[in-house]
Order: sequence, then C-alpha cells, then structure tokens
Amino acid sequence: MALVNLPWELVEEIISRIPPECLYINAPYEEWPIKEPLDNHISLGGNSYWTAYNIETSEYLIRKFDFSKEILKNFCILPCMKNHEGDTHYLSVFRGNRFSMLEQCNRTSEIEIWVTEKKIKNGDKEDVVWMKFMSVSIPDIPRLTLSNQSLGRCPSYFIDDRYEKSFVLCFTDETRHGCIYIAKGGLSRKVKIDDVGDGYSHCIYVPSFIPIP
Repeated sequence: MALVNLPWELVEEIISRIPPECLYINAPYEEWPIKEPLDNHISLGGNSYWTAYNIETSEYLIRKFDFSKEILKNFCILPCMKNHEGDTHYLSVFRGNRFSMLEQCNRTSEIEIWVTEKKIKNGDKEDVVWMKFMSVSIPDIPRLTLSNQSLGRCPSYFIDDRYEKSFVLCFTDETRHGCIYIAKGGLSRKVKIDDVGDGYSHCIYVPSFIPIP
C-alpha cells in the first residue's frame, strides 16, 4: 500500500478507519524477540503506534509503522521496566499531538500515567522525553489485562490538567458491565452505565470548538 503522495490529513483519516486486527506486518527474523499485542493501537500524524515488549532486553517500547515509507521500526523506549508478570500498558493521545501511557501494576492495581514532554513529530525518536503525569488509586478497580477485556477490546481513558489533574477511564467492572471510573483531586468514583453489558464498543471523544459546515 503506497500512501506517499497523499496529504497527511487524508492519510491519517484512512489509517484511523483501519481496525488493528486488519493490519499485517511482515517483520524480519531479528524482530521476533519483540512481542507486539495489536490490541493497543493508535494513529497519530498518519502513522500507527502500539506498545511492545522486548523479551531479550526486558524493555517496553513503542513500535511505529510509517505508512509514507512503508517502514516498521522501534520508535522509543517506554519509561518503565517489567516489574511484575502481567503489568499492563496502554497508549492514548494527549492534547492532540502528544502521547500518554497508562501503566497498571498487576499486583496492586495502582495506575501511573506518563506523558511525552513535547509533541510527537513524524521524524525519529531523539526528542521523545517522558514525564510522570499522575498516580491513580481507585478502590476495586479491575485489572486492565487482556483476559479481563470484553472481546479483546482495550480500555479507553482520558486525562486533563487545565484546572486540576483528572483521569477518566471506561472499562468493564468485575460483573462485566460498562463503567466509568473518575479520579480527581484525591477523590474517585465509579459510575455504572445503565443498559450496557458485556461486548460493547467504546472510545474517548474530545470535543472541538472548530465549527463543522
């Protein structure tokens, strides 16, 4: 698939409509030590990014597929090491042009949120610097592992710091019903979504003040 001559806005629109399970990546032999769960896939700037784990180096990283050059490569190392078997990591977009990463400890269910210091460009990895955004502790929050996901869907989350650091997560609870978990200013609460059970789809939508004709 060649997208070299298309505008970036159109490329990003095309990629955003491709479900991750439809992506096929032919990686060479030397890439095999890297485990790549494609359930955590995001699109930014017309390229696809996802988390991966290098078995040989015990490093978590972000992989990137550059559709303009049709090249698969390592983009950057995540700011964490493998602490416990089953720790989970999910990517999201922060402020429209930066990455955020959710990391949950498998043993304590504590959550840490990291963000990139600068916006993500279409170049290489030199400028990627991570900083811790916030720590989240919500009573009885489920483990966000693949085995707990509804039909393999990963959680959706949103963070904001315009007034006070806040965290919103959409996922299923222990009864596999849709719930929204909110944490802000040391307080947290859980809101159950009525008439929504197992197997639903969800995503985070950030409204814009740009008018649509």
